[in-house]
Order: sequence, then structure tokens, then C-alpha cells
Amino acid sequence: MFASQHGLDSFKSDVACVNFTLNHVPGPIVLVGQSYGGTLITKAGTHDRVGALVYIAALAPDEDETSQEQQDKFPTHLRARGRR
Repeated sequence: MFASQHGLDSFKSDVACVNFTLNHVPGPIVLVGQSYGGTLITKAGTHDRVGALVYIAALAPDEDETSQEQQDKFPTHLRARGRR
């Protein structure tokens, strides 16, 4: 098992970090992502040695969609029924 150590500096550098890690791991590879990690594995999942993607409570934006755009589709808070 390996984990990439992305710095959360930018999406581009985080994906590059995941790909750097993939280049040092024999395949086939199963990528697992949680939360923002889902966005990273979606992009890095095109690597030729990746055989599967696993999303655990993770974002999975479309190719032309950002993580923020996906999150904006949902309310930021839930109001309890019957309460004001």
C-alpha cells in the first residue's frame, strides 16, 4: 500500500504528486480516494497501470467540472424538518 503526499498547493500539483507515486508502484493499481481525494483519483485514474477506482464518501466531478462546482450543487446546511 502506498499513499501520495500531495501538498494541497494546487489541483495540478496534487494530481502530479499522485502520478509521481503511480510511476513508482508496480501495476495493476487500485486508487482509493476520500473527499477531495476522489477528485484526484478521477484525474489520475487515466494512468495506464490503474485498474480500478474506489470512492469513499468522495467527490467525483465530471471531466469539465471542478470539485467546487460539484459541491455547489448541494445545500451547505440541512434544516431540521419542522424547525425554524
